[in-house]
Amino acid sequence: MNIERFFAQEFNFDLAMKPWSWQHGVFVIIAVSFIYLTLHFAQAIKQSKHEQKIKYILVFWILLLELLYHLHYWIHGEFSIPFHMCSISAFLSVYVLLTDSKKGFQMLFLIGITGGFVALVLPDTLGYPYYNIRYYLYPLMHINILIVPIYYYKAYGYRLIKINIYKTFFFILALSPLAAYFNNVYDRNYLFTNSKPRIFASILPGWPYYYIIGIVGLFIFFHILYYIQSKELSFFLQKLPISKKNSEG
Repeated sequence: MNIERFFAQEFNFDLAMKPWSWQHGVFVIIAVSFIYLTLHFAQAIKQSKHEQKIKYILVFWILLLELLYHLHYWIHGEFSIPFHMCSISAFLSVYVLLTDSKKGFQMLFLIGITGGFVALVLPDTLGYPYYNIRYYLYPLMHINILIVPIYYYKAYGYRLIKINIYKTFFFILALSPLAAYFNNVYDRNYLFTNSKPRIFASILPGWPYYYIIGIVGLFIFFHILYYIQSKELSFFLQKLPISKKNSEG
């Protein structure tokens, strides 16, 4: 590996992370570990005098990764703006970390955990091999958008309000025409309005049916998240050893 290849626009699907590969297994282990540690130390971090510093460090880290992601496109002459759900989640994470906004948490919880979960279960590094920066940006960026809403869920006791499922859902629908414009003009695939996600290409039907399936699936998953966080997850966390100490928090 050298610095030139590390930042190159180079594809090799044989050396890229694929679902159910050992690289995928490492990604899952790291992500689950960070989620566990976030739940375990959330209350301690919140009560610590260093919480604000930790938040600033995380803000810097999230913005650095996001900048590197777009710079990789820009230096190779490609158009890139933060219009994917996961990029939107990254900026929402920064906003929530800086403001402790309950309103920001609502949208972040839905699209951040959705995007992070999909990336965790079915990773797609777009063919970037292990010696390319994009191979590493993918898991790091998605872990961030998972642990920030989980931190606020556990440490601050923030909860998703049902009406915000519909607000967030229609916000994404409202972005779709703008995403379609950028996709047509700059040959991108924001919000997947231009083509099917590569990882699902072999099983999904063509346009517009795959998009309808995706939107319906998103709507259902938002409701699943709401049910889990309001019912089952609260009960489960109370039973975990990591939360007994902080059950009153």
